[in-house]
Amino acid sequence: MKIVTRTAKSVYNYFVNELRLYLLGSFEATLAGQPIQRFAYDKVRVLLAYLALETHTAHHREKLAAFLWPDASEQAARTSLRKALSTLRLALQDTDAEQPVIFVERDTVQLNLVTNFWLDVNEFQHRLAACTAHAHFGEDECARCVCEFEAAMPFIAAIF
Repeated sequence: MKIVTRTAKSVYNYFVNELRLYLLGSFEATLAGQPIQRFAYDKVRVLLAYLALETHTAHHREKLAAFLWPDASEQAARTSLRKALSTLRLALQDTDAEQPVIFVERDTVQLNLVTNFWLDVNEFQHRLAACTAHAHFGEDECARCVCEFEAAMPFIAAIF
């Protein structure tokens, strides 16, 4: 994994160019508050979602290719992955970025851990974890947990 230091410009870009992913319910992605609509096909969306959900792992290309194109030959799957990565990087305006969203190496692919990104799944899990970890006294309703559950409800509503 690469370690990236931040310059004043990259710190500014970090806050301005937030990537937001909505996976619960309909897929939606925004960059700097603008919808990303240049995903050419669903596998590109799936690739981004998978990288976002599995951020702390550098994924081997051959495993990603086999996961996304299980019925294709190894060569065809790797070619499809290469095209999908290219399409994804174009959609994310990532090809010449000082701070790339995705690290694409010869053998691995990984979401940049320094990237400013928000994921609805993580937010939902965070809200539920806050209630689970909170010590409750008695059987009365806990105002803190009620607040956390209410904040988590829009994520559940998006699914249905």
